[in-house]
Parts: sequence; C-alpha cells; structure tokens
Amino acid sequence: MTNNTFPLKFIKFGVVGVIVLGFDALTFWLLLFIISSPLLARVISVSASICFSWLLNRSFTFQYSHKKASLGELGKFALSQLPGAIINAMVSVLAFHFLPYLKGNPWIAVAIGSCAGMILNFSIANLYVFKK
Repeated sequence: MTNNTFPLKFIKFGVVGVIVLGFDALTFWLLLFIISSPLLARVISVSASICFSWLLNRSFTFQYSHKKASLGELGKFALSQLPGAIINAMVSVLAFHFLPYLKGNPWIAVAIGSCAGMILNFSIANLYVFKK
C-alpha cells in the first residue's frame, strides 16, 4: 500500500498539471497544422487535455483505480476544474494589471494564476471527485 498523504497528492497533482500543460500545448500546435480553425483546434486540445488529466490524476495522483472509471466521473472531474480555471484567469489578469513588474513578464502572472487555480482544483478533486 502506498502512502499517498495530502502533501504528496498535492505535489503529484502539480506534476500532472505540468505534464498536461505540455500535452495541451503540443496537441494544439499539431492540430493547427491539420485544422484550419484555431478555435476548433483549441476546443479539441482542451478536451483531450481534460481527459488526459483525469486519467493521470485518477491513476497517479489519487490512485483511484479501485473504482471503475466512468464517463460520469470524467464529467464530474471536468466540471470540478472550472472554478480553478476561473480563479486562474482572474488572478493572472489582476496580477498583470496591478503588479508593474509583470507588465514586462506576463508569464509570471500566468504562473501566479496557475498556482491559485491549482490550489482550488486540487481541493475540489481531492474532496469531491476522488474522495475515497
């Protein structure tokens, strides 16, 4: 039995987030060569990334393989991540707007927003989606 404590799960969730970010960016980039619509390419890459994130978090972060995977669980996971995405966007924009240093370093604003969103996303996934 693996010791999957709260701090360890949080770190694993972050690792999965970085992996999924790379997957999302690569998928979007590749789809841009195949599909003439950036919007459609983005919808597909985000949808694929949500599914990939769910699979990785289910098996690696929360070790939830004792329960059969279902489309309902995937839907629950996808919906549960929306509040974190909203917090991410809001914090990123506010940080960029109110912290003068970030005007020349917008990637830092994105990182700050990502961290804020990740805290909420992890909490919801841990307490709601993958609650044992």
